[in-house]
Amino acid sequence: MSSVKAESRLVARVSPDIHQLVNEAASLSGTTMTQFLISAVTEKATKIIEDMKIIRLTQEDSRAVFDALENPGEPNKSLKQLWQQYKGSGLYDIEDKTDK
Repeated sequence: MSSVKAESRLVARVSPDIHQLVNEAASLSGTTMTQFLISAVTEKATKIIEDMKIIRLTQEDSRAVFDALENPGEPNKSLKQLWQQYKGSGLYDIEDKTDK
């Protein structure tokens, strides 16, 4: 059985200035233009995806989040009403610790 590589093509039209810039950078880095473009595009795409998936907080924001988790406020009227509806829904058998 023969093995066939699946490949996709990326095509971009660029100005002569950009073409020359990329060509020079590829040459200086000792790679072909294709290798340079694949490397640069992969690096940039990976960084963007990582940046979008990771939530970064300042120290002040982090303290606020942990403080809210460790010291939650009292449930408001709307939350209490939702809890009563949920308890009566029969979705889950949950021990009601609020009535104790």
